[in-house]
Amino acid sequence: QGEALTGTLTITLIDMGETTSIQWEYVVGGYSRFPLKDIAAAVDGVQTEQLTRLAALFPSRVEDAE
Repeated sequence: QGEALTGTLTITLIDMGETTSIQWEYVVGGYSRFPLKDIAAAVDGVQTEQLTRLAALFPSRVEDAE
């Protein structure tokens, strides 16, 4: 939080009939005194935890979009 960065998280829920698709987009921009790749794994871990908890609210299956 000590860097001059702005992050925007956009979550879109898409009704697929019997399932719900979650579209998760996180965009970061601005100035950092260090390479963002240095904290990417930690940020990914936090985002994965958030997405997992959100997906658990839906009774449908969860598929990896990668």
